Amino acid sequence: MKYSSQEIFEITKPELLNKSLIINDIRAVEYDTRKIFDGSDALFVAFDGNTTDGHQYIASAYTKGVRNFIITNIELDYSNYKNANFFIVENAYQAIQKIAANHRNKFDLQVISITGSNGKTIVKEWLAQCLSRTKNVIKSPVSFNSQLGVALSLLLIEENHEFAIIEAGISTLDEMQNLAEIIRPDIGVLTNIGDAHSAGFESLHEKLGEKLKLFAQSDKIVTSFNQDNIRSLINNIYKYKEILSWSSENQEAFYKVNFEKYSDHTIIGISSEQKSYEFKAPFTDDASLENIMQVISVLLELDIDETEIQAAIFSLDNLPMRLELKEGINNCLVLDDSYSFDIDSLKIGIRELNNNANDRAKSIIISDLDKQNSSKDSYNKIAKILEQVQLKRLILIGDQLSKVLSEISPKTNFQSYPDIDSLIDDLPTINFDTEIVLIKGARHFSLDKISNRINARQNKTILEIDLFALSENIDFYRKSIPKETGLMAVLKASAYGSGSQQLTSVINNKNIDILAVAIIEEAIEMRDSGVSKPILIFNPHADSLNLISEYDFEIELSNKTMAEALLGFVNSTNAKIKIHLKLDTGMNRLGFKEKDFPYLSRVLQNENIIVKAIFSHLAASDDPSEDSFTKQQIELFDNWYQKLTTQYDLKPLKHILNSSGSLRFPNAQFDFVRIGLGLYGLDLANSSNGRLTKVHSLKSFIVQIKEVEAGATVGYGNKLKLKKAARIAIIGIGYADGFMRKAGAKAYPVVIKGQEAPLIGSVCMDLCMADISELEGVQEGDEVLIFGKNHPIEGLSAACETIPYEILTRVAPRVKRVYIQ
Repeated sequence: MKYSSQEIFEITKPELLNKSLIINDIRAVEYDTRKIFDGSDALFVAFDGNTTDGHQYIASAYTKGVRNFIITNIELDYSNYKNANFFIVENAYQAIQKIAANHRNKFDLQVISITGSNGKTIVKEWLAQCLSRTKNVIKSPVSFNSQLGVALSLLLIEENHEFAIIEAGISTLDEMQNLAEIIRPDIGVLTNIGDAHSAGFESLHEKLGEKLKLFAQSDKIVTSFNQDNIRSLINNIYKYKEILSWSSENQEAFYKVNFEKYSDHTIIGISSEQKSYEFKAPFTDDASLENIMQVISVLLELDIDETEIQAAIFSLDNLPMRLELKEGINNCLVLDDSYSFDIDSLKIGIRELNNNANDRAKSIIISDLDKQNSSKDSYNKIAKILEQVQLKRLILIGDQLSKVLSEISPKTNFQSYPDIDSLIDDLPTINFDTEIVLIKGARHFSLDKISNRINARQNKTILEIDLFALSENIDFYRKSIPKETGLMAVLKASAYGSGSQQLTSVINNKNIDILAVAIIEEAIEMRDSGVSKPILIFNPHADSLNLISEYDFEIELSNKTMAEALLGFVNSTNAKIKIHLKLDTGMNRLGFKEKDFPYLSRVLQNENIIVKAIFSHLAASDDPSEDSFTKQQIELFDNWYQKLTTQYDLKPLKHILNSSGSLRFPNAQFDFVRIGLGLYGLDLANSSNGRLTKVHSLKSFIVQIKEVEAGATVGYGNKLKLKKAARIAIIGIGYADGFMRKAGAKAYPVVIKGQEAPLIGSVCMDLCMADISELEGVQEGDEVLIFGKNHPIEGLSAACETIPYEILTRVAPRVKRVYIQ
C-alpha cells in the first residue's frame, strides 16, 4: 500500500488533533508496537479492546518513528509528540476498514473469499499454492480472518496481483456484514460448517446464516451439498446466484463426485451436465478430500487446465497451518514456521520469538522468498526488520536475502548457505544452546528438515496444545462474568499436562488477574518464565515460606499446622505474607470449619499476614442432581465470610466457583472465579452449551500393519482370540506414555484417517493394537488420533472409568508437546 496522509484524512474523514495536517507517506498499518521495526512510513491504529488499550503504546510507537496515528481517546496528553498527525475517529476498526475498502476498490482483480467452521485456512493455503503456480496471487497471512485481519489482508493487494484470496471468520452475530462490504468477493467459498468457534451463536443454523452474508455481492458460490443444512439454506437465500455445489451424496449438486479410495491415494471422479473429470489426490481421509474438492471446484470455474490442476494437486503438502512451538535440543525452544513466508507472518514470528524468549538468546533461520513474492522492495523490508532484532545468530538460506542484507546492513552478522542441505551438513559445527530459534521460510526450501534435527524429542507420539483455542476459551469465560469479577487461571499439575512454562505468552497477554498452582516449584517455574501476575499456591509447605516471601507469592491457608508455621515465620522475620483463607463448607477435605474461628484470631489480627481473600471449594458444581447441596455450600460460605469479616474488621476478596460453577451459579461469582479445566475446553456439565474449544490432541502413529489369521491371539496373556482373520495396526503409544490399560480390549476406539478403529488386546507399555479390518486406505506411518477436537477425551475417560483430569495429567513427559500458535 502507498498513501499520503492527505489521502488517509480524506478516506477516514476524522477530526484532526494537531493544528494542521502534516503531509507524509504511509506504506504500512501497525497496531502492535512489538512488530514495528521502522515506523517512519507507518500508520499506528490505537485500538481500545476488551483486554488492552492501544493508546497506552503510542509513546512506544512514536519512539520507533511513527508519525501518523488513528486514535479514539482524546483525553490523553499528546502535546509531547511533535510533527505527528493524530486522526480522531469514533471507531478505529471502522476507520481501518474504510481504508481497506478503498484499497480493494482501486484494483481490477478477482477476489475469492473463504469462510466456514472447519478447513477454511487449509482451503485458502491450498488454493493459493495451486493458483500461484501460474498466477500472481495475494492471500490472507496465516489466520488473518477477523474484522481487523481481513482489513490488513486487503491492504496487501498490489497492482501486479491477479487474484486475492481472503479468509473471513466471525465469532458472533452482525459481524459478517462489515466483512462482506469491504471484501466484495467475486467468488465465495463455504467450507464445512461444524461446532468450531460457535461461542457467539445460539444454533448452527444461526451461525450458517451469518456466514452466508459474506456472499451477498458474489456472482458465484462454491460449497459442498453433503451437508443438508447448507443445501437448504443456501438455495433459499441465494436462489438466483450461480451455486457451484458438489456432492458425493446429493444428486442436486452441480458437480456429482465419486471418491474411489486406495491405500495411499484417492481417484476423484467429477461429472457435471457439460463435462466429466478425473483427478488423483494423495489423500484418503475425508477432511482432506472435502478440502481439495473445494479447491478443484474453484480452479475449474477459473478455467484452469485439467493437466495443471492435477500437477497442482500433487504439489500440495498436508502442512501445518500455524506456527508451532516445540522443545529443542540443549534447552532450546523451536518456533517452527517453515511452511510459508511473507513479511506480515515474519513480523508475527518475531513477535512470538520475543514473547517466548524470556532468558533465552534469540536466533533466526530464514530462507529467501518464493519467486512470485520476490522483489527488491520486499527484501529491503525484511532486511530492515532483521536489523532491528537483537540476535545471537542469523542463518540465511538462499542467495537473495544475504545479498541485500550485505548491501543495506553491512554490520549485521549472519551465516549464509545456498540451500538447506548445506546447512544440515554444517549443523555439527553450530552449537545451539539455551536459545529460542525461529525457523521461517518459503516451503520449497524445505526448512522443516532443519526443524526436525533440532527438536529435542523425536518421538512421533505428541500432545498437541492449541494456544489459539486456549485464548478463545479464556475470552469466553471473561465475557461470561461481570467486568468487576476477577479471573483466576488454575494451572496445576503443569497446566494439566500442557506444560505451564510454555503457556507464558498466552497468559501474559490475556485479561487474567491471578494464576493458581499446586506447589511452589510450579510457581517458581512460572515466575522465572516471565509471568508477572500474582500467583497463588494451593499446597504450600512450611519449609518454603522464605521462598514464598522472596517471590511474593500468595498462599492458601487451610490448617492449623501451616498456620502455626506461618505465625512463627512472620513474627521472626517481620516478612509479610498474603493468604487466601480456606473454609470447609462441605467438601470435607481442606479448610477451617466454624468451630475453628476462635483459633483464627491470631492469624487474622497479625499485621504481617495479609488476608487477600477468603474462599471455599464446591464438591459437585458440575452435577445438577447435587444442586441443592451446592447452594447450601454457597449460602454457608457467604454466612461464614460475613461473620469473619465483621468480627475482625476485614475486607478481603472472596471466591468459591470453579469452571462449571462459574457458569451454573452466576449469583455466586463474587470477586473471583477459578477456571481450570474450562481453559482447555473441558466442560463436564456442558454448562457452556458447546461454546468451548478443545485444546488438547493426543496423536500417535502406526508402527506396523499385520494380517492375522482366525484363531490367533493378540497381545499379552492370550486373552483375545480372533474369531475371524483381521488386519491389525500396531500403534506407537502405551501405558508408559500415559495411555491407560483399561482402554484396550475393545473398550475404546482410536481414529485413523477419519475412521474409528477399536483397540484389541491389552494396552502394552509402549504399544497398543487396533483392528483396522473395516478401514479403507490405511498404511504404516499414518497418524492415529487418540483424542482431540473431533474425538473427545470424555470418551476415553468413560472407557477407563475415570475423569478427563486424570487422562490429561497422566500423559507422560516423554510424549512430545507441540504448541500451535
